[in-house]
Amino acid sequence: MKALVWIGENEVEIRNMAVPIPAEDEALIKVHSAGICGTDLHILDGRHPRGKKPPIVLGHEISGQIVDIQKYKDDCVSLGDRVVVEPLINCGHCYACKKGSREICEHLNLYGVDVQGGFAEFVVINKQALHKIPDSLPMRTAALAEPAAVAVHAVRRSSYKTGDSACVIGGGPIGSMIALILHTHGCNNLVVIEPRTFRRDLLNSLGVKTLDPGTESIEKEMASAFDIVFDTAGVQPAIDTAVDICKPHGSIVILALPGKNISWNHVKIVFKEIGIIGSRVYAAFDFKRAVLMLDAHSEVFEKMIFPVYKLTDGNNAFSAAKDGTEAMRVMFDMETKC
Repeated sequence: MKALVWIGENEVEIRNMAVPIPAEDEALIKVHSAGICGTDLHILDGRHPRGKKPPIVLGHEISGQIVDIQKYKDDCVSLGDRVVVEPLINCGHCYACKKGSREICEHLNLYGVDVQGGFAEFVVINKQALHKIPDSLPMRTAALAEPAAVAVHAVRRSSYKTGDSACVIGGGPIGSMIALILHTHGCNNLVVIEPRTFRRDLLNSLGVKTLDPGTESIEKEMASAFDIVFDTAGVQPAIDTAVDICKPHGSIVILALPGKNISWNHVKIVFKEIGIIGSRVYAAFDFKRAVLMLDAHSEVFEKMIFPVYKLTDGNNAFSAAKDGTEAMRVMFDMETKC
């Protein structure tokens, strides 16, 4: 099979590899689509704290079809099922796992980060990590399930309720999906702050209001304007803005992992009694909700996928994802011409 392999800092190459053989607790997936995540970019350039030594096949946002499986009575998936991959690999014995919060496992691993991933024609996945998808959900759109689950989890962590105002700082794939979840669930006072014109135009076309931080006096015009602020940018100006525009007794939900230390305005946080909430990945039911949401609003979320590349065009795909000027969720498609 063909696989796109990370071989060193900012280097990937196509290699011919043997098709993996699934063990009793695994299934062999013929990959249809796989998205490039920010984690992949951080591993690629050596900035991810858990990036393994190359070579490794990256990719943890995966949709495909089961083509080999040893069937047992208690299996929830079968040969031929269309599936998406929930890529978390938890240890099962740490404090977080024992209390049922495997998404914050102290030893959390992922397919495509710690073990071979989905930038390949085939991948083996533990059967418990597979979710069947509805026949009505296109395979390519289904590959958004993992980042959509991150967004679903963040909204749930925020305790958003009808009537709340919300601002998302950073209109990349995760930020945009948070905004679309809020928008499709009736959040009328919603703004996304995003510097890239392409992403602002896309969100505007889907009914989401956006602002350009380079031309708007956001801190002054929107001081203490939002009940909830989501940070998906992870840079100092974003944190400063979040504290300024969050209402008293409001919440700031942090998803981004900054490349360097961030400072907080403790006085404003204390005086406004702002709640700071971390949001990492997702629980299993967040993932299931994400699949249902994508199916219900597939025509909206499919617009998040752009551009699409063949696996053999890996370097250009990673360049587009890293630049982001005219890209949202960059994806590899194994089944169709791009």
